[in-house]
Amino acid sequence: MFGHGEKWLDAGLYLEYFKPKAALNQPAAFEFKLLLEKQSGQLVNTANLILTKEVGRNAVTHTIAGYAWRSKWRWSRQMEPAIELYGSLGPVHNTSSLSGQTHQLGVVMLGKLPGDLSYEVGYLFGLTSATERGMFKFVIAYEL
Repeated sequence: MFGHGEKWLDAGLYLEYFKPKAALNQPAAFEFKLLLEKQSGQLVNTANLILTKEVGRNAVTHTIAGYAWRSKWRWSRQMEPAIELYGSLGPVHNTSSLSGQTHQLGVVMLGKLPGDLSYEVGYLFGLTSATERGMFKFVIAYEL
């Protein structure tokens, strides 16, 4: 394929299979993402278009559509302020009305820490009645 930044838009595909512990009594799921990214100077826009299909016991029969968007400013390696937007549109064959969909918008700070650690911290606001009013986001990751 193409290396990062070789074309006008960076694109990729992502496939994940999730199988919960049997004790949780939840279905397994496949998640497919189309990953799109465009950098312009210090601004990086990233979009993920997501399809999720549950399989096995207790699975819903339809495929769910969703999305994720992030616009971040590469200020420094340790601090990258961002705006994030997440949503679930509902079943692909019959998307929910806006009031039945979930959408969240918020401000997040991202960055790299010494020792191959990275972090994300912020707050996301619910935009529809089906969405929680707000949610704190806190992620610490260690890269291998």
